[in-house]
Amino acid sequence: MSFPPLDDLIPHRPPMRLIEEIVGEVDGVFVCRGSIPAELAIDGLASPMLGIEMGAQAAAVMAALDQQATEGDRKAPAIGYLVSIRAARFETPTLPAGSPLTVSVRPLGGMRPLASYEISVTADGSPESYVSATIGTYLTA
Repeated sequence: MSFPPLDDLIPHRPPMRLIEEIVGEVDGVFVCRGSIPAELAIDGLASPMLGIEMGAQAAAVMAALDQQATEGDRKAPAIGYLVSIRAARFETPTLPAGSPLTVSVRPLGGMRPLASYEISVTADGSPESYVSATIGTYLTA
């Protein structure tokens, strides 16, 4: 399946866009891949809070695709805000910069403009989670 360019879906641009590729959806879980740029790391290691940001960006991509499916193409990506983080688990004190990471997002519900998602960030191809959390977002018009 082909997807629109990320520039058309979210307002983030490198180096702050951590999502690099949309993988797709499997059993209700939306999956993206990305990495943490070296500019955001010290000695090749980055804060695991960037895993939360990766999850928020993947949720934003999923929301944009859902919105395009129901409302048609937009001229510019909608602006969204990460408004809550609950049950965050950091299984590692740092994330590796430049290494491929897989981000999984499961929608938990909500009513526009608010939504909740369960996110997980893993090493590409690994079942072990580096970071997991439940996040809440607010999407502007």
